[in-house]
Amino acid sequence: INAEYMGWLCDLPVDTVGALEAGAPPFAVPKVSTELVEFSVAPAITLTCIAFMESISIGKRFARERHYDIDPSQELLALGAANAVGAFFSSFPVTGSFSRSVVNAYAGAETPVANAVTATVVVVCLTLLTRAFFFLPRACLSGIILASAYRLVEYWEFWWLWRNRLPERLTWAVCFVVTLALGVERGLVAGILCSFVLLLRHMSRPSSAVLGLLYTSAGDPDFRNVRRFEDAVEMDGILVWRFDSRLVFVNCEFFHDQVEALLARRPGTRHVVVDCRGMNSIDHTALRMLDVLDAALRARGVCLTLSYVKGPVRDVLARLAQNREGRTIPHFNHTSGAVEWCKAELEAHAEAEGLDEDGGMKALLPHRLSDSNVSHGVAAVPAESPLSPDSPL
Repeated sequence: INAEYMGWLCDLPVDTVGALEAGAPPFAVPKVSTELVEFSVAPAITLTCIAFMESISIGKRFARERHYDIDPSQELLALGAANAVGAFFSSFPVTGSFSRSVVNAYAGAETPVANAVTATVVVVCLTLLTRAFFFLPRACLSGIILASAYRLVEYWEFWWLWRNRLPERLTWAVCFVVTLALGVERGLVAGILCSFVLLLRHMSRPSSAVLGLLYTSAGDPDFRNVRRFEDAVEMDGILVWRFDSRLVFVNCEFFHDQVEALLARRPGTRHVVVDCRGMNSIDHTALRMLDVLDAALRARGVCLTLSYVKGPVRDVLARLAQNREGRTIPHFNHTSGAVEWCKAELEAHAEAEGLDEDGGMKALLPHRLSDSNVSHGVAAVPAESPLSPDSPL
């Protein structure tokens, strides 16, 4: 009001709220037409994403600060219901407000009763006090937002991401720059696309490691990353490799190429044990890749074996065995059991086949790796036998 008065004294234009129509908007059924739907689909999707993102971000901010939980599905349901009701009163799109939430929170609001009080005050103002807002400068709203929302800016988050060199810093930087340069909608789309690209890259090239044998303080065998544990020792003729992701179409070629590359660097390998503790599922494309890889390795005298196979993965392998007339890929509950089985197969192969004329072991599959003992899990090994489809885990 003082700004408006000074502007009037100095003959400077100040944009004010002006006359407001008193009373609440009347109830009316919204008119829906094909042209309206076609025109509003794209903006509606953008507004929905922005509204949900704003509500969830402010909600999680206060949930973290005040130590309570927030359910995103419930928040989405509440926003949808509020917008559905508001459509009959010509309301703006309903969303959680940064400024009003902060003002409420720092004014001492603790329960949803504060929202009821706020709604009551708004109705009273719309009904009785609209004339009092005639000379109110529009810039007052920006002052309220700046005075309240600055507390939500977590400056340390940027430095924390940058200092720890996390991939999310790229998403943060892209979203921040595009939002400043091109607007909120394009910034949101850029952030989503950047996150999707990073996720796809992580899924297509997941972490993996060659494992070596390492004994614990209790004397139990364990297998750890040879690059991180100097005492971990690789075994002759047996390659143990860990794959830390579900096996799907986006990373099955990476899986295949990694196995082939590791075998090329280890020409004497006769068994490949894949640690699958990070593998929760296998899709159709990856299953076909496993079938082709297993056949190719068998033709070269190399046996593919899986360990730490979880139930959903074992179900898929059982279906593969049905298509291969009962012959499945050997799989075990533990890597140590798989390695002991591989050692026994190598020893049995050496005893049964002996050495060739040049003094080297013949490049044949372990002779006991028959269709019957693998599919039924009855191979006689020191520690553990291949799992049957009905085995627990």
